[in-house]
Amino acid sequence: MSKETKIGLMTAVALAIFIWGFKFLQGKNMFSTSNIYNVEYNNVEGLGKSAKIVINGFQIGFVSDVYLKPDDMNKVIVELDIRRDIKIPKTAIAEIITTSFMGEKAVRMNLNGSCAGPDCAPSGSYINGRTLGMLNSMVPKESISEYVNIATAGIGSVMDTLSSQVKNPSSPVAKSMKDVDIILNNLKMTTANLNNMINSSTGQIKDVLNNLYAITKTLNESEAEIKNILNNASAFSSQLKSADLGATLTKANGTIDGASGAIENLQTTLKNADASLAKVNTIMAKVDSGEGSLGLLINDKKLYTNLESTSKNLELLLQDFRLNPNRYVKVSVFGGGKKKNKSYVKPVDDPAFQN
Repeated sequence: MSKETKIGLMTAVALAIFIWGFKFLQGKNMFSTSNIYNVEYNNVEGLGKSAKIVINGFQIGFVSDVYLKPDDMNKVIVELDIRRDIKIPKTAIAEIITTSFMGEKAVRMNLNGSCAGPDCAPSGSYINGRTLGMLNSMVPKESISEYVNIATAGIGSVMDTLSSQVKNPSSPVAKSMKDVDIILNNLKMTTANLNNMINSSTGQIKDVLNNLYAITKTLNESEAEIKNILNNASAFSSQLKSADLGATLTKANGTIDGASGAIENLQTTLKNADASLAKVNTIMAKVDSGEGSLGLLINDKKLYTNLESTSKNLELLLQDFRLNPNRYVKVSVFGGGKKKNKSYVKPVDDPAFQN
């Protein structure tokens, strides 16, 4: 046998077991035969499918279907599925009963004896039915009087006990009754005090009402002024509405945007200035540390001394050139003989001799 065949058989068996279990939970036994009977009711009182069918508490079947009678919608047809070995007489009555205080329903078969042959109702036939209330369902009709007598005796005993408890001053019931009496007296005194307070405050209430009347009268007299105020407020709101606030806000937004752009440009300029100052600081730091020609020129004292000495010598040379030009330039107009040079006269303010 192939694996696929085994899987198919196992699936079929599992499905059959599932269907049988589902029907079994509904009260149906697929391996036993049963008879179907129909009962017509005016009101099924919450009876549904799968409700039990019992005889003296023993289940003999279940309700298989509940539906309205097709030709008379005021009638309800209940379909009863009963074991085939249970013989149902034609005179049997299917009673809808309440089995619990939660309202659970069932069908109780009142057989009225046994049957045989043609006296038994055939499968598919109609039998009589009726609906019983909760008391009739749970208490047999012949026992109702007995239960009523027991309940009456119990209530009488309770009333006698309650009366004796009330007459006994030390009993909790008597104390409770006394407390209730005190509460009622206090309530009576409270209502009396409330009435007195209302009577004493009648004048004040009248004054309050008079003041309220005066206020309403003043408002009525000032109606014209109030209308003027409201009209002025309406006119002011109309002017605000007619004003081109949108354009003004647009211009203001444009101005703000322009100012924002200018601020951004200023920030960019400041950033550039900061960068330039940073570069200048870097250059000055290098100059101060003696880097480069300018740094050597500024920081080399010997170079400064030589420059100062050279400048002074140049000044002396120019001074002497100005005072005695013939020492440096020989000029002969007529080509004559040699002219004797004049002796050097030291100037008074010769810079060479000032220091």
